[in-house]
Amino acid sequence: MPKVSKGLPYFTLDTDLASDKRVKLLKAEFGIKGFGIWVELLRQIYADEGFFMKWDEDTKLLFASDVGVTGGVVDEVVNGLVRRGLFNESVFGRFNVLTSKHIQEKYFDAIKRRSSDMEVDSRLLVIDANADIIADNANIKLLHADIKQRPPAKGDIVENRIDDEKEEKESPREKNSLSNDIDIPEWEEWWRVAQSKAYTQDYARHLYDSLLYRGWKNKHGQEVQNWHSYLNMMHKYQRNFLSNLKEESKSKNNGSSSTYQEKTNSRYSGHGE
Repeated sequence: MPKVSKGLPYFTLDTDLASDKRVKLLKAEFGIKGFGIWVELLRQIYADEGFFMKWDEDTKLLFASDVGVTGGVVDEVVNGLVRRGLFNESVFGRFNVLTSKHIQEKYFDAIKRRSSDMEVDSRLLVIDANADIIADNANIKLLHADIKQRPPAKGDIVENRIDDEKEEKESPREKNSLSNDIDIPEWEEWWRVAQSKAYTQDYARHLYDSLLYRGWKNKHGQEVQNWHSYLNMMHKYQRNFLSNLKEESKSKNNGSSSTYQEKTNSRYSGHGE
């Protein structure tokens, strides 16, 4: 018997896509290349698992090869997409999975007439597991349904329109399935403390995004239980980070793309992180 595909044969993008502020910011930060990476991520999500993509090192390397950029560039764009709310921050932080509310709404609406059985991990759901598009589909079997769903992360925005409904702001505790004594701040709180310690915003954002990307763990895989102490410790690497940013800027101005890519890769492998 042939394997039943979970994915969709095609997906649509709304014509008012360009009016979404978050998409504008994506293009402003990463250019048309960043926009193209986002659309290709959506295509692969809908084509493969249908409503999510497990994001690990192997997936990143293969994806980077598909789109013709370095893994470092892909890292930068994916972190930007999570930061802008184009992918759900909570699910990404807990499970290293790329998904969003709108992806799930479009996908489960598209498969509602399928007759084949399908298992869905309820922990990855950003939409309500009791929503009609899931509850009315008798062929969907929810896994881990006994685990209470966490609310969506702050800023869980659809990819191609601004959601008019205000989402409940979840506490930092709900962002990661970590030890109970882990304190994960919102970016605003992190930046306020980092600023008081003479951090630049670029370096503070780099550290914050790196921790979120790894599920609030350092590069050795250890949970960061006291982020105030972590900021005190990491401050000494700021000079190297800023120096590399300056070299990166020079390389871009001189048109040396290879040096720029090497520096981009180093953001997540050097500077103590």
